[in-house]
Amino acid sequence: MSTSLLVLCFSTVAFAEDVVEEQDEMVITATRTPGRLGDSPVAMEVIGRSELEGSGADTLAEVLERQPGLQVTRSFRGSALRMNGLDSDYVLILIDGQPVQGRIGGAIDLSRFPVERIERVEIVRGAASAL
Repeated sequence: MSTSLLVLCFSTVAFAEDVVEEQDEMVITATRTPGRLGDSPVAMEVIGRSELEGSGADTLAEVLERQPGLQVTRSFRGSALRMNGLDSDYVLILIDGQPVQGRIGGAIDLSRFPVERIERVEIVRGAASAL
């Protein structure tokens, strides 16, 4: 998730804090090359293993339906993903960089992927996600 923050300081007093260096998470999906999440030119979110475990979700469908801009629709075919109002036909789902096969009626059943088998989820929004 990319967030812009504008901070206006009207105070003349400044307080210093110890510098804590955080390592950016490495991502590959957004540009198909290894890089830091903070350097990615596209809007992207990473849901790590600890967040997945803490979510209380059992399936990938349950994890994704909690994300803003994503809608999981359920039917007799299973759970399909809509992104930013686009139908599941326009959503690309990859596992280890490879497109997921097995679309039924244009949708991939996301309820068949248990959370305990997922290391992380990368959500790439916008046209750059078609790389």
